[in-house]
Amino acid sequence: MLKKRIDKATILGTTERLTQPGHLSVVFTHDQEPQLYERHFAYLLNKEKIEPGWQLLEIEPMQGVEGLRAMRAKVRE
Repeated sequence: MLKKRIDKATILGTTERLTQPGHLSVVFTHDQEPQLYERHFAYLLNKEKIEPGWQLLEIEPMQGVEGLRAMRAKVRE
C-alpha cells in the first residue's frame, strides 16, 4: 500500500514527483538514516553508477503517511 503512495509522492512545496525516470530514490523516516544512505550513495558514486550531487528532499504529507524524506540521485547511463 505504501509503495503505491510513494510512486505518486511529490516533493514538499512543488508538484514534482519524487520518482523520476533515470533516478534512484530512497525514502526514509528517521533522522539518522541520511548518514547511512550517504555512504551507500558515495559507494555508488565511486563505482560511477550515479552522477555526483544527490538531493535530500522532503515529501508532501500523504493520506496516512507524514514525515517522509528522501534522497535522490541521477543514475549514469
